[in-house]
Amino acid sequence: MKSKGKYRKVNTKPLGLIDSQNLRNYALDNSVSRTGYLKPRQVKPSPSQYDINPNYARNTKSKFRSFRQKKGKRTQLQKYKKIELGRNLIDTIGEKSGLKYYQVLAKKRKKADDFANPFIKNQKKKKNSKKKKLNNAWEMP
Repeated sequence: MKSKGKYRKVNTKPLGLIDSQNLRNYALDNSVSRTGYLKPRQVKPSPSQYDINPNYARNTKSKFRSFRQKKGKRTQLQKYKKIELGRNLIDTIGEKSGLKYYQVLAKKRKKADDFANPFIKNQKKKKNSKKKKLNNAWEMP
């Protein structure tokens, strides 16, 4: 993601191609950032940390372009670099409220329970909150 003129890393662990395209498109579409690209890695991909629709990149590919314009001339961008189209710049709630990409992705982060074993139930002890009785304070003499 491009933020304040510099590219920032969105995730620390490498993702598969489809997961990373979904993450890039989601972050660009819902934040103020407009440009993003994917960096190839030689490490085995890990599961995604974010709860994003697996078809998000395919569904929103018409919102992005793969060229840049300088002085009216179009030049092709790198293979996995995308820029959000002008007509789609401020079309989501996150963009209207001016959210940065890390604020948008913090909402979509999977909870720790999603990675836990589904067959083991976490049994947390509930604290018994003692409520004060106010009935006596309002009695009529």
